Amino acid sequence: MTNRVFLCLLLVALAGCVAQPISNSVQWRTHHAAMLALQEWQLIGKMGYRADRDKGSAWINWRQLNTDFDVHLSGPFGTGTTRIHGGQNTAVLSRAGEDDITSHSAALLSQTLFGWALPVQHLSYWVKGIPSAHLPVTRSRLDQHQLLEQLEQGNWQLTFSRYQSTELGLLPGKIVAAYQSPAEQPLHIVLVIKAWNRPPAEGR
Repeated sequence: MTNRVFLCLLLVALAGCVAQPISNSVQWRTHHAAMLALQEWQLIGKMGYRADRDKGSAWINWRQLNTDFDVHLSGPFGTGTTRIHGGQNTAVLSRAGEDDITSHSAALLSQTLFGWALPVQHLSYWVKGIPSAHLPVTRSRLDQHQLLEQLEQGNWQLTFSRYQSTELGLLPGKIVAAYQSPAEQPLHIVLVIKAWNRPPAEGR
């Protein structure tokens, strides 16, 4: 096999590994670009989870400022309010009456808190109704309005519904996510978003 033929086959193989666009429709491309550009937002809602024999729920208040995040959780799992905040390379878990725990990943901190990893890096995309930029898209489907309805990325299967018109754009009101992996326990998460807002001025 000549070097030129080998190179061509290698490029074809690599191209097959690249995530393909969900749709080429103008409406989806415009919406997707607008949601990618949305880097400052706040959502308020309720999150429930079920993992193996464990389950729970909590109110969630999530502020995102570019790569900085500040997630407040309050409710049955955890006493008082739990806070996970940080930036691109660091995350801090804060709970009343306990020392802060610092890590380079919010997912690792949530592993300490829940016993499973909350994929904050990917959720910052998914909550806006678009695929994560850090995982290839295995499968996807748009609804009749050219908004994301179903998505499969990295062992996660997600369903998006109850889109609402907000000051930030068209954003999901409900996201159901299921994680299935042969090496890990299954996980089921339901996020119901009550409100989308711009972050308060003091948080910017």
